[in-house]
This record gives sequence, C-alpha cells and structure tokens, in this order.
Amino acid sequence: MEKQLLSLDINDISKFFSIQQIDSNRYELNRLKTRRTKVIKIRIPFHLDNDIAKICGMIMDGSLGRDLSCLMFSQKKDPNKVLEFAKIINDKFGIEGRISYRPEGILIVNFSRSTLCNFLYYLLDMHKSDEDARIPKWIWESPEEVIRVYLRYSFAMEGSVFESIIKREIRFHTCDRPYVEQLSKLLLQKFSIKSKVHDYFIPSYGMKYYLSITNKDSIIKFSKIGFALETHQKRLERVVDSYNNKAWEITLLKLSELNMNKFRIMDVKNRLFPYLCKRSAHWRLTSLVNMGYLQLDRSGYYITDEGKRRILSLGNSVKIMKLRTRPRVNEKLVLEYLENRDSHINGISRDLNLGRVTVRDTLRRLEKQGKVRLTEIDKFQKKIYTRIKADSEGSPEAGHDQTSYGFEPSTSGL
Repeated sequence: MEKQLLSLDINDISKFFSIQQIDSNRYELNRLKTRRTKVIKIRIPFHLDNDIAKICGMIMDGSLGRDLSCLMFSQKKDPNKVLEFAKIINDKFGIEGRISYRPEGILIVNFSRSTLCNFLYYLLDMHKSDEDARIPKWIWESPEEVIRVYLRYSFAMEGSVFESIIKREIRFHTCDRPYVEQLSKLLLQKFSIKSKVHDYFIPSYGMKYYLSITNKDSIIKFSKIGFALETHQKRLERVVDSYNNKAWEITLLKLSELNMNKFRIMDVKNRLFPYLCKRSAHWRLTSLVNMGYLQLDRSGYYITDEGKRRILSLGNSVKIMKLRTRPRVNEKLVLEYLENRDSHINGISRDLNLGRVTVRDTLRRLEKQGKVRLTEIDKFQKKIYTRIKADSEGSPEAGHDQTSYGFEPSTSGL
C-alpha cells in the first residue's frame, strides 16, 4: 500500500507558533514568547509534499541563518532554480523574496522573516548555517516519490556525473561527512543503490567528502531518480545508454515473460529472440544452467529458486535490447561519419550512439577492406582514423598502395 503524504496539524504547529485563522483552512502564524514579528500564512493541515521536498533539497546551495533571521538561496548552474525556490516559498508561506544579482552576476533570493526561518528549522528540520547538513527526519518516512524529489534536487545542487568510458560515476560533494553518510544510507534503504564515501583535502580550505556511485546496477537505478538539472540529467542518460547488459542477464529476465513452468529451446527462440539462431539460443540456456539459474530435465528447462531470486535482484537495472548488431549498416554509418572529418573510436561511438566495441570492430573490418586507415595516435593515445576516398573507377586514391592493414602512402618514385 502506498504511503500517504505526511502533514502538520494545528497541534504540531501550536507548540512553536501562535495561530490565527483567516478563512476555512488558511492561518496566520507568529512566533511564541516574542515581540510581534511579521507573520507567515499557511494552509493547515500543512502537507509535506514534493514542493517542500524541493526546498529542503535546494537548501544545500542555500543558507538558513544561524540566528534564524534570514533565508538565502543562490544557484549559478541554473538561475531558474532561484525563481522556483522563491515561488515555492511564496505559494506555501505567502512571502515575497528579494531577488537580486551578486557582483559576479549570479542570481540570489533572500527572505528576512524570522517566523519563516523558525518554521523551517523547528517543523521542517532544516539545518542552520552553523550546523552540519542533515536529511530532515520526515523525509525518511515520506512516500517514495517525495524522497525521489528530495534526492533529485539535492543532487542537482552538489552532484556531478562522469561519463567517460573509462570512468562512469555519480558524485555528491559536501564538507559535512555526516550528511553523505546519511545520504548513502537513504539511497541503500529506499532504492537499493550502493555507494561509498570518500574524503580528500583541499589546501587553504580543509577536508571535503563525496559520495560515489560507480556500480552499473546502482547507476541505472539512480537514473530513476535523476537530476533536477538539465545538463546533469542528459549526461546521466548518456551514461545509462552506454551500458550493454550481458546476454545471460537479458535472457534470464526475458524468460519470466514466457509464463511457462517448463520450456524448450524453440520456445525461447521463437517467442523471445526470433533474431537468434537455434545454436545461439541453446548456448544462452546452457550458460544459465551452468550458473545454476536454470535446470534441465526430460520435459524441458525451468527456472530454479536461485534464478527467480536473481530475476528480482536484476529488477529495472537491465535494459532489454538486441545484442546482435547490423554490421553492414554500421559500416555505412561510420563511413558517412568519416566523410567530412577524422575521428577516434570514442568520438564516433558518442556521436553515432553506437557501442564502443561495435565501433572498434567496424573500423577493423573497414580497415581490412581498405576503406579507412589509422592516420595517427595523438598525445592522449587516441587512434585517429580517416576515410580513404575512391577515384571515379572505385579504386583507392592515387598515391596509396593497399596492404593487409589498409592503405599506406606509396613509396614509388623514392
């Protein structure tokens, strides 16, 4: 059963504020035991919804004054977040923020209202500027979608994505170690996302910490959360798209779609993988038998208990895709790409949205066919390929002789 939104009622709020009703469900709040201050206006019950989760996440790039007199938020990566923050505060508390620009041209919004700051601190469990950052207690008990929104906005503030083929990683940076430890625990408990906490030292600044997600399954699961920042989100999507699942993972997950207690090779070939030959289907099933995920008897194959548990653990981390590529089509795409520019394997892979191994194998075939050649290896050890253009009769360009590795400059006349 899906959790209901948490909310604050009059009894919760009256512990910290005096309450005056305006209409049926709108109230004015003022601080208790203090001189008259400017009020805030809220609706009761006050729902701890996605918008409240957003401002709790965005405060990682903001500040709640240590004397609870002011609230500030600024975001240089996406100025629209400043406007969104100001709108949520206005909608929820009836307060207009003061939006201005810093000297370096970065947008900033300020709220000078102690009643608001006390509400955020005592009732929403936000941290003050002189305290370690923390995940608000109510986030842990909220519905999954609210937790996702909180994480999405927190990672948009202090997160980063590395999309290098050598190093795919999601990070979250902060100077508060307790916060990244809480974050790691929340990701594991609620979404089964595994992460590690690392530290590093910056001269003239001090210790900093970061949460690191490098496991393929965890990165794919994190993609269901995402970033509330377009640049980071696109980078994350490219990382996820670059993953190729192993054949046995795809096969095991697809077998559950047969809805058959026992099945044979042709059931798998005809109903699940019509583009495979019988031998390939048999090889996949044999691999799963050897791994203990399938058993075979006289009446056919069936999924073992261990296999069923493995299917559940794979969950949404496996992308169902065809593993067989189209070599002639790939050769045509690569040749057309190299028509106007020279490039390396990673560049071709990124621009054509093809797997790196697929591009590598395609270039090897084209090199043997005498259609491309390796021209140089740059200082980063990237192999640069160029297309060999044919003359009007279809032969290689004059001045080049064919070898088993492609075409090399002719030495005739030397």
